Amino acid sequence: MKRHLCSRFVIGLTVLSTAVLPGCGGGSSSGSPGGLPSTSGNEPEISNLQYPPAYVALNSGGGSATIAGSIDFADPDGDLATFTVEIYDSGDILLTSEDYPLPDLDGEASGTAEVSFAIPTDIDGVFTFQVFLTDETELDSNSLTGIFTVVEGDQWIWISGSDIWHQIGAYGIKGTPSPTDSPGARNGAASWIDPSGNLWLFGGYGRDSAAVYGRINDLWKFDGTEWTWISGSDVIAQPGVYGTRGVADPANVPGARQYSASWIDSSGNLWLFGGSGYDSAGDQGNLNDLWKFDGTEWTWVSGSDVIAQPGVYGTKGEADPANIPGARAQAASWIDSSGNFWLFGGTGRDSTVAGSGPLNDLWKFDGTSWTWISGGDVCFQPGVYGTKGEADPANVPGTRFSATSWIDSSGNFWLFGGYGRDSTVAGSGQLNDLWKFDGTSWTWVSGGDVCFQPGVYGTKGEADPANVPGARYSAPSWTDSNGNLWLFGGHGRDSVGNSGPLNDLWKFDGTSWTWISGSDVRNQKGVYGAKSEADPANIPGARLAASSWTDSNGNLWLFGGEGYDSWENSGRLNDLWLYVPAPD
Repeated sequence: MKRHLCSRFVIGLTVLSTAVLPGCGGGSSSGSPGGLPSTSGNEPEISNLQYPPAYVALNSGGGSATIAGSIDFADPDGDLATFTVEIYDSGDILLTSEDYPLPDLDGEASGTAEVSFAIPTDIDGVFTFQVFLTDETELDSNSLTGIFTVVEGDQWIWISGSDIWHQIGAYGIKGTPSPTDSPGARNGAASWIDPSGNLWLFGGYGRDSAAVYGRINDLWKFDGTEWTWISGSDVIAQPGVYGTRGVADPANVPGARQYSASWIDSSGNLWLFGGSGYDSAGDQGNLNDLWKFDGTEWTWVSGSDVIAQPGVYGTKGEADPANIPGARAQAASWIDSSGNFWLFGGTGRDSTVAGSGPLNDLWKFDGTSWTWISGGDVCFQPGVYGTKGEADPANVPGTRFSATSWIDSSGNFWLFGGYGRDSTVAGSGQLNDLWKFDGTSWTWVSGGDVCFQPGVYGTKGEADPANVPGARYSAPSWTDSNGNLWLFGGHGRDSVGNSGPLNDLWKFDGTSWTWISGSDVRNQKGVYGAKSEADPANIPGARLAASSWTDSNGNLWLFGGEGYDSWENSGRLNDLWLYVPAPD
């Protein structure tokens, strides 16, 4: 077997189980690796190479990035000995090759192995990696191949979908991935990313398979290459099928909706709360139902199956099975390191029968019960800002909806802007205040305490304590692998105070904002370039209510929303973008 002495990667391998893990990317090829002839006998077999979309930033100073995934194996003799990874450049020239012992697989006849290895990032381009196993009698398995791409950092890549607005959904066959399938143009969809790196998208207000616009309840998965329609309907305006509370059922499905809150737990289950849509009777309004999707079936967990329910707050700080947030849409959400789900504000029902409007209540769900943590139980509350930079139990953001949220590596919750009440009794509109919640108290960190503030952009690429994004709402967000908070677009105020859709990209490092890319004025069209190719000129068009994800390499993903296409048409979009940040 060919060896390369200057290996630049390491490998970890662990037996998991015989269950197949969902994932993305990868591919397979039959035959023997490295051009070696195979011999007769009980050769091991491998299949189902799974790994996240592998785009990494160029680091000319050296370094590496990690690809983590899994493979299924079968070895009748249970005598697997080594695991080999080979990396090839675009000219099919072998760059590195190394094999590693497999003590954890000794005696194992079949299973799923978790694989991770580092890839060099000091040269840009498209690279191929090949993996195979060898047993103690030196019989090789078939090989499986995958690709990774190293690109110059701080560039956008148009991955999927159209550069023209108003696209019809292409659904294909439910459960079957296809390069021709794609969600229709939409805004206000819920999003998750699972442990295997798949991107998930649910509902929103969009265009179905019949070219009709409305709220929709389709669930999609993107594996880095292809979209798969997983669940729900390909036509709009579907009521929810709730079944029995707490019982999973293949027939269950949330009703069509937009502006739901979403989470993913440590087991990879997808969670969905509320939004504006259809209940079990087909009536339209705000919802407070909580759902869980386990990869196959939906379960109605808590809340009501009918619209317009008031909140049951109980006692602040005390969990109670009877507690439940009121029906709402456009709430902010987080998940903490203990797996608790957190929900803030939105627009909907407060604790009174008649009260409906922007909210500032903070809730925690521990998997069983809701706890009202902070904020008011009635709508239309002004913010209590206190002193900038100082935590205070009396501080609380004003009622608002369509705010942007993050969680940092220390477990602090961050909240930016939205549309709602400022520090004055009468002030209501677009906000640009940045808040931090440490689990006990809120701190006003940055931005203004009154609405309608223009952006202070400074110099592109340079952090400055004076910089701050303009007031806005419905801006998607990410947190990268270094803990930086990222913000893109939304509807708000540009550098001269004009209001409209934006396409500015910002980074907050915990102290200062940096304007990274995009324009400092509103209503900009998209520059798409060639699909799957990075280019410094590429930039998504100005938009609001797009969906977003962060992958395991710290890359930022953006889908759809309502905004400008490549022809300066303004409407709903179905383009999928990837942004690869440069190394810090």
